[in-house]
Amino acid sequence: QLAKDTCAKFPIHDLFCKHRIGKVDIGETSLHVVICSKHRQEGIDAMSWFIIELKKRVPIWKWAILEDGSRIPSKCEHEH
Repeated sequence: QLAKDTCAKFPIHDLFCKHRIGKVDIGETSLHVVICSKHRQEGIDAMSWFIIELKKRVPIWKWAILEDGSRIPSKCEHEH
């Protein structure tokens, strides 16, 4: 739904998003977003809005895994 909302709000041709689940090591890519637009600024504006909305709408839980194996949750703020 977020991709559809972004395409409706901005003059872009297409949007693809893939977010990894499971353990993601430090430095690894966790999110891929591709936006197709005629003009660079339209694509940049759409990307910025998409990322802000993704963080608001999608409950993405992050946990730091310490050397001893214990896990510490990060603060997650989203609108649900």
